[in-house]
Amino acid sequence: PPLPDSPVYRTLVIRNTGNTPLKYSFEEDPLGLFIVKPMSGLIRDGLAIITVRFLANLPKTYEYKVKCTLNTKHPVILTLTAAVETPTINLPHQDSICFIPLSVDDSSSQMFGIQNTSDNQLWSGRP
Repeated sequence: PPLPDSPVYRTLVIRNTGNTPLKYSFEEDPLGLFIVKPMSGLIRDGLAIITVRFLANLPKTYEYKVKCTLNTKHPVILTLTAAVETPTINLPHQDSICFIPLSVDDSSSQMFGIQNTSDNQLWSGRP
């Protein structure tokens, strides 16, 4: 799942397998969470690649039923679903991390484990 305020993109393909041109037109999301580009077009033969951008800031699951009208009279409803998740971490076997006060030019180090309990990758390699 994406992080809050982080856009994600997916593509879909509309393929014209007939011998006449296919016109398509997507309805705009009134909340602006799902943005379809291009919103409309004409496929003479072959296909069109459509990009859907999702961007939201609250951690929850979003669903939008977008209407795509084909040749101005054939509506097709596509259900777009996306979820936003806030990353969470767990400190196994401890409730807190305590840093002792130090003097200038002193240093100290501590080892502790961090467990990512969300589905988001928070780092790669060593944190």
